[in-house]
Amino acid sequence: MLILEIGHGTSGVHGKNLMAKQYFPQGLNFALGGSGVFPSWKNDSLTVQIDQFEQLLKENVYSRQCDLEYSSSVALVSSGPNDYTFYSVAKKGSKDGLPAFTKGLVKQLAADLQRINRLGVKKVVVATLPVIGCLPLHTIPPNSYQNCDEESNKNARIHNKLLLKAVKKLNTDDGKKSTFVVLDLYNAMVSAIDQFRKRAANTEYKNPLQPCCSKIVDFKCLAEGVCPNPKSSFFFDLAHPSDNGWNAIFFISAMFSQQRSKSLRMLPSIFSIFRSTKSQTLYIVHLRVSSHDDCIQF
Repeated sequence: MLILEIGHGTSGVHGKNLMAKQYFPQGLNFALGGSGVFPSWKNDSLTVQIDQFEQLLKENVYSRQCDLEYSSSVALVSSGPNDYTFYSVAKKGSKDGLPAFTKGLVKQLAADLQRINRLGVKKVVVATLPVIGCLPLHTIPPNSYQNCDEESNKNARIHNKLLLKAVKKLNTDDGKKSTFVVLDLYNAMVSAIDQFRKRAANTEYKNPLQPCCSKIVDFKCLAEGVCPNPKSSFFFDLAHPSDNGWNAIFFISAMFSQQRSKSLRMLPSIFSIFRSTKSQTLYIVHLRVSSHDDCIQF
């Protein structure tokens, strides 16, 4: 999915940019739950989402020159587990076929990242797969939310290793720049869950693998199913961290950051978006608009 967020207070005016600023002051949201890098339950794959973004540039709803190339534009690509869920559940994919599927998935993801950059986005951040085997979806009874599914975690690590290799190649091909950045959700989530476990003896905190919501109907949590203290939970439902969980992951990611001067400025905006949606998504986060002479400010 695609969310286009434009910086507060200023924006370049070019063609239809005045209309965009008037009617969409914070940007545009193309989010659609259930999508993936490949077509899955929803037809809006990552490729389709980038098509939609490119169409906006062609129509001058946003200016490639003013809003992207001369700004601190950042794209965040969240490579969630939807593709793998679709592979195993809908396509009945075999374990033997998983390595080839993963290689194809990462190859397509890398091509999408490169395309986003070529459309004018200066910095492209891609998230690793999270610690999938620790999602409540994989720890439900009879496991009773006690232990993570190590097989799923192993598959996630293989995906992430291939992703790191692909991003390194993208940067090498780009002249050894740091255009493409990997956001390590996997290890940040592992560390955050471990910290929650250490606090488990305190009655204020619950088992981090147990979700806050215990009653979901049509993908919505019913009021009677919400835990007494949602702020103390790590996961809200079977597949998504709570605000509290994302805050913990953000804190760990900030400490993991290798490029502290740059990455720490990006992380607050990035994680505020993670908290606002639950889907596999492409986000364009516009952190600051340039005062380039060709861009009219207002």
